[in-house]
Amino acid sequence: MLSAMAFTEVMPGAWALAILAALVIASAIADLVVGRVPNAITLPVIVAALVLQPTLHGNSGLWQALGGLAAGAVPMLVCWRLGGIGGGDVKLMAAVGALTSWQFALGTLVWALLLSALMAVVVMIRRRIVRRTLGRVGWSLLTAVVPGVKRQWPEQTDSPKIPFAVAICLGAAAAVLDAWLRGPISSGLWTS
Repeated sequence: MLSAMAFTEVMPGAWALAILAALVIASAIADLVVGRVPNAITLPVIVAALVLQPTLHGNSGLWQALGGLAAGAVPMLVCWRLGGIGGGDVKLMAAVGALTSWQFALGTLVWALLLSALMAVVVMIRRRIVRRTLGRVGWSLLTAVVPGVKRQWPEQTDSPKIPFAVAICLGAAAAVLDAWLRGPISSGLWTS
């Protein structure tokens, strides 16, 4: 069970939730329409969060914003480096974290990864490319971790594309509900 202090650390304030909602909805729409998340959406939110958090909460707000930014960006940078996502997705998760907290960013990321995996499976089944896609993913992971193996990226022409910003949008909504209801992700990640 979450303590009252842990709950307030997980659930962002009303101002952050309002900006968060606008951020993830605009990003999801952009990803669906143009296939990318523009810097014009993410970077102003990161700057605003880095200014507002310390203004409203002092030094603890600054550390909360920086910790959230790192928790949102670092795992996504690894995925970006492996070629699994775009740079806009990295900046989107950094913005989510800077607005909220490291706990909320990780909760959003867990939900987004689960939802994107489900989206990918649906796309693979509908296109009948499950075996080929899993083979490509396996080879990419192998070449990323085994030294000396020549890195070959899968052909991009028929690889399924998942609008990851949509998964982040849904993941953020799920993280809000999870924190509010003290669900499995929030209570499992930060029980005291």
